[in-house]
Amino acid sequence: MGKLVFWILLIAIGIGIGINYQDDILDMLNMRDMESLYDHIEDAADSFQHGTDSLSDTVSELAK
Repeated sequence: MGKLVFWILLIAIGIGIGINYQDDILDMLNMRDMESLYDHIEDAADSFQHGTDSLSDTVSELAK
């Protein structure tokens, strides 16, 4: 039981450090560029999905 409490406390401290120093950690590891790349990929996927939905709606309206 003591080991379980120790590990839970250790994980909680790690999460707290990660939340408080997230910007510093990302800057140190040069992860900002990857974060913006992921944002651009998500935006492109959303745009593609919106275009596909719009095309599907148009085809459905033309079929009526």
